[in-house]
Amino acid sequence: APEVGRTKAARLTPASATAASGRGKLLGVVWHKWSDLRVGDHEPLTRAHAACDEVLHVHLVEAPVLIGRGRLANLPRCSPARRRFWEESVRDLADNL
Repeated sequence: APEVGRTKAARLTPASATAASGRGKLLGVVWHKWSDLRVGDHEPLTRAHAACDEVLHVHLVEAPVLIGRGRLANLPRCSPARRRFWEESVRDLADNL
């Protein structure tokens, strides 16, 4: 599959798309890491949208990161302020895609 920056792109070939266009659509996948939820200066996002027919945006969060506690000191792994910042960032990302 072609590579778009650090973003992997793969060809989709559903029967309807292939029949209608004579080719599969190029799907870009942009994985938004915990610390990388911006849109304006996200190079893989920009490249994927420039090179692909469709782009799937993925952001995974493990519950232990948000609500878990550390093994040694039993302190929260994510402070309430950091959790609010993450929630605002995810909403902002969704609003701007």
